[in-house]
Amino acid sequence: MGRITFDGVNKFINLDEVNAVTAGYIYSEWKGFVKFSDNAKYLPAFSVSGGEPVGSNQTIAPYFFVRNDLGWRVRMPEQDGEIILSGNLFPTDPDSALFVQRTGYFAFLRLEVSTRAVVISVPTAVPALTIAETALLSGIETRTDEVHTRLGLNTTKPLTNKADGGIEATGINITATSVGNNVIQTRQV
Repeated sequence: MGRITFDGVNKFINLDEVNAVTAGYIYSEWKGFVKFSDNAKYLPAFSVSGGEPVGSNQTIAPYFFVRNDLGWRVRMPEQDGEIILSGNLFPTDPDSALFVQRTGYFAFLRLEVSTRAVVISVPTAVPALTIAETALLSGIETRTDEVHTRLGLNTTKPLTNKADGGIEATGINITATSVGNNVIQTRQV
C-alpha cells in the first residue's frame, strides 16, 4: 500500500507515492490520524456507508465519501506515474473537485470502483409542453384512438360492420361504395 499522510490545516489527504491503494486503507489511515495527538480538532475528512450484514455471510459494500464539501481533497504525490485506487471512494459533493495534482508532476489515477450497488435515479417530472406540442400530442392521441376504434381494439367503443360493407363506431362512420371490383370506404364527417 502507498503511504498516506494528512494535512488537517489545508485539508489534504496526501497520496505520498505512486502505488496501488484501496479506499478502505485510506479511510483506516485517517482514523489513525484522528486518534493521534489533537488531530480530532479538524473537520472530518470522511463519511462512510455500508458494511452492514445482509445474511448468508454477505455485507453491503462499504462506500467512503471524502468530505470535499468541507474542503478536503485528495492530493497526488510528488512523482510521475500511475496510482491504482480501488474501492468505492467518492466525493460528498459530486460537482466539486476531489483530486488535486501537485505542480510539476503528473500522476495518472486509475479508479477501480464497484457499481454493483449503485442506484441510478431517473427524473419523474415531465417538462411542461408548449401550446404547439400540446396540440400535436392531442391530435396524435385522437388519431391513435380512431385507429384502435376502427380495428375493433377499443373496448369502450364497439365496432359495427354494416351490411353495406361500411363500419360504424362511436364517433366514426365509414360508408362503403362499390366501384367495379373494388369497395371504397369513405369516412363521413
